[in-house]
Amino acid sequence: MHEVHATCQALLQVRVFAGFHDCMDELEQRVAANGGHYWRYSIMSMGDEMDFLNRPWSQAKLGMMRAFAWYYQGELEKAHTEAATVLTLADENKFLTVWQQDRQESSGFTKFMLEIPEDNKGRRNLYQARTLGMLGSIEIEWGDERAARERIARLEAMDASDYEGIHEMRGNFSALHETKSMWLARLYLALDEHENAYAAMTRERDRSLNEAFFLAVQTINYINPLFQAMTLDIAGSLDIEDVRFAQRFEPRFMLHRAELETGRLAEAKAGYDDILAEPRVKGFGSVYWQALHGRGRIALAEGDQAAAIGYFERAVRVIESQRRSIETEAGRMSFVGDKQAVYRDLIGALIREGRVSEAFAYAERGKARALVDILASKESFGDAAVRPREAALLERYQAQETRLKQQAREEGFDIATRSADARAELIAAAPELASLVTVPAFSAAELQALIPAGEALVEYYRQGDSLFAFVADRNRVQAFELSTDGLDEAIGRFRRALSRPGGDAWRAPGEVLHARLVRPLTTAVGGRQVTIVPHGALHYLPFAAIPTTDGGFLMDEWEIAVLPSASVLKFIGRNRAGERLLALGNPDLGDPELDLPGAEAEAVAIARATPQAETLLRGNATETALRRRASAHDVLHLASHGVFDPTNPLSSALLLTADGEHDGRLTASEIYELRLDASLVTLSACQTGLGRVRSGDDVVGLTRGFLFSGADAIVASLWLVDDAATSELMQAFYRARPEVGARAALRQAQQELRESGKTHPYYWAAFQLTGAESRGGAGA
Repeated sequence: MHEVHATCQALLQVRVFAGFHDCMDELEQRVAANGGHYWRYSIMSMGDEMDFLNRPWSQAKLGMMRAFAWYYQGELEKAHTEAATVLTLADENKFLTVWQQDRQESSGFTKFMLEIPEDNKGRRNLYQARTLGMLGSIEIEWGDERAARERIARLEAMDASDYEGIHEMRGNFSALHETKSMWLARLYLALDEHENAYAAMTRERDRSLNEAFFLAVQTINYINPLFQAMTLDIAGSLDIEDVRFAQRFEPRFMLHRAELETGRLAEAKAGYDDILAEPRVKGFGSVYWQALHGRGRIALAEGDQAAAIGYFERAVRVIESQRRSIETEAGRMSFVGDKQAVYRDLIGALIREGRVSEAFAYAERGKARALVDILASKESFGDAAVRPREAALLERYQAQETRLKQQAREEGFDIATRSADARAELIAAAPELASLVTVPAFSAAELQALIPAGEALVEYYRQGDSLFAFVADRNRVQAFELSTDGLDEAIGRFRRALSRPGGDAWRAPGEVLHARLVRPLTTAVGGRQVTIVPHGALHYLPFAAIPTTDGGFLMDEWEIAVLPSASVLKFIGRNRAGERLLALGNPDLGDPELDLPGAEAEAVAIARATPQAETLLRGNATETALRRRASAHDVLHLASHGVFDPTNPLSSALLLTADGEHDGRLTASEIYELRLDASLVTLSACQTGLGRVRSGDDVVGLTRGFLFSGADAIVASLWLVDDAATSELMQAFYRARPEVGARAALRQAQQELRESGKTHPYYWAAFQLTGAESRGGAGA
């Protein structure tokens, strides 16, 4: 138990998340086998029963480790749930050893003679401080300031001098005073109350504790060689100074960050330089990147752009190294969320130095490239998810990576340098698959080469009050720093107005959007065909409906497609030209109120106009039929209901007819398992283009699922659509597509609806095209 616990703590400390979760599974199994009790260590022959914690304490210990892992990975919902459970345990239970609990339940005389405390308040306080801080931090991220203030009030009222659970500090490197101070500082910094943060970190500490005993216990924790090898990424052995360094490192860092935010630059600079000069700091990746970022910000304040860029680039390398160990999609996407300020500051500094191409490449990297990352995060695939040759290569690659991870845990070497051979084999044999698995960081030149001749790519990058736009073509990259004044309010008002037909309430916020997002780029864009890479809330904007200064719309000037990232261009637009169409319409969902007669007529009409078409309607429009037949068609037209789940985007689904094999909910996560060779997928359904914007990345939803599964382009909607208008638009779209291609056909169909009297953008602007239809496809 001791060795497994030490290994789990070490993996958590250095942020090797995949190994940590495997380790925690084993640790929890061992605890369960011990009757729910947690055995930590035995240093004296005083009876094994003294070394077991009571069940509430054991549950809290395991839950706290899981909570920190989810928190570090950006899985905030899971972290919040775990932390709230631990807080309840700490509030309602006494954290005792089994030995203490047994004697507490004995006679009053025995209890008096042995001086058993009624309550180990200090141990409980430590868990309360950790969970209150974590919960408050998450609630600030969610915008629930009221709840966060309540956590802060409890932390402020906590007596940090009343601490008995000294031996409870394994792997956390701080006593109760530091834990309370650090979380208060984090919370105040997140609320932009910098002086309060500084005050929290500079309060005088009650030094009545026996710090020598505390340090001795910390030394015991370092005896385990697994903990040593995994925790500190340096050569040599650990000594008492290593223990002192570990114990004080994070409080020092938080103090220097508070100094930086309050303008005490000299103190912050000296502190950061002292931290970064210490080689052992590299083993603490959780704050190493923050120290580099802080030092870079000081260099910016001093006017040393070159030095600042160097610090920021080092911080990015640390961040991206940690991200590679996260195996879930949501985790990878959220992980960079609180680290976006590093990318923002680096991008801004590079632009000011005239290094625009490098800034463009970092804007791509800052978005986490979730579509490019996701294949690396999937340990299992559907039977048809990859071709047999690629599947075999991937299996060998993953097997070698697994072996290397195990050896790294046992021998303490750097896995990155030892997995090069496996990656090289994969790159040589299956470049596309290798690119996804190994998560490349494309250079600006590589990105530009992906842009079709005569087209322009507009990529936005937003962090806080900073908004950058890049306009790139094959020959040039230009950068713009844009104003965010009134932008967020305009996005909300524009979306709300567009979702309600009638009136022109959309025009005023739309003009703000044009002034902020489009007008400064007009000269640089030049051509007509434009691919837009949004960021954050911009994913929810129907760019085609943004009004222009001459009374028209942006669609009158640009033929628009969107992408989750520029890197995706490498993996789409390759499917063969073909017109084998599968039209699925109005599936029987068992509720007459959910019937879509317009969708059924739409599917029939589109299929009738296509020579090679198969139609599935009502009871035949099953999930099983779609799964089996989709790969044999070049175009999929799916006219059904779509459901967007904002709390769990991968559960968003197309609703189809249920049958004996499947439940009729084709979820986003299941779409990833399909294998398509389609040049076009049309989702003629409600809200199919929506997804949840994860901090620092693109949208999770049905659209990206189809891109991943092999489609070149997807037409989908951004809001609840009108059934009759959608049917009219879709038929016009398919009439035009064979001659002009999907992008121009969608624009032409939208124009036809405007001319037919449906002038309000509600009727025609919901649908947008994501991706790029094959250059050898329709309309080439």
